[in-house]
Amino acid sequence: LPPPSSSSSSSSSSNNRSYGSGSSFGNSYAAGTSGLAAGAVSGTPTQQKVSLFLYLAVILFGLFALPISPFAGLAGPLFMRVAGLAFGYRVYISAGIPTSFRPWSNVTAYLQKVFMLPEAHFFLTSLTFAQQPLLFAIGPLWIRAVYQAVALAEKHYSASRLWQLGGAKLQKVLAEKHSVAALGSAMSEIVLGLVLGLLLLTPRRNLLTLVFWWQMLKMRFHMSTTSAYHRQAWRMLGEKTSPIRSRVPIIQKAVAFGEKWFSTIPQ
Repeated sequence: LPPPSSSSSSSSSSNNRSYGSGSSFGNSYAAGTSGLAAGAVSGTPTQQKVSLFLYLAVILFGLFALPISPFAGLAGPLFMRVAGLAFGYRVYISAGIPTSFRPWSNVTAYLQKVFMLPEAHFFLTSLTFAQQPLLFAIGPLWIRAVYQAVALAEKHYSASRLWQLGGAKLQKVLAEKHSVAALGSAMSEIVLGLVLGLLLLTPRRNLLTLVFWWQMLKMRFHMSTTSAYHRQAWRMLGEKTSPIRSRVPIIQKAVAFGEKWFSTIPQ
């Protein structure tokens, strides 16, 4: 499984500092400028409040989409659609829409700008799994929505009694658990890629989704905003599977191929 090189390790350390954890993360998290809350407070006050409403809807539908819920079959697809609306709206706030489709270079420049936005990845995730809302696809979207919603609520409603009663405490807990949440989100995305591979053996297989998702994993492995936790998650997975891989040469060969592919930086 893709181990970081020495240069990657230094990049990982740098990214860990940008994410932060515990109390050191608290101030930037409260300002909506770092980690899972990054970008939450961008846009106008009205746009921020609309985003807060959409994120709260994502959180609510996410609870009903859990496998233990009797409404999971209905809530899962609804969750993905609402998540697509919420994250798509954030992409619009951050990047707008192309002012012109000519020359074509304007469009490619716009798309490059969009794909550097974390919300664009969550938006594409919600679209990709709209008809097949797998649990490991729901998790990262829900975690992101929680952190974004709390950052927005703190900005606009920190003086309210409801925030004083529970919001401030929730914000503190989220700040303290940020590293755990970010690592869990990264691990969920990686496991989702493995699940999609296993689904090739079933009638639910979808080769296009599998290829697209592994391209997404590779991109998130290299992106400065997600690299640290993805590399950490891959290392943990590699350590857990090391005994099995050492006994099955064909798996080790497949892993070596994956390492080589992951090491090439997407253009």
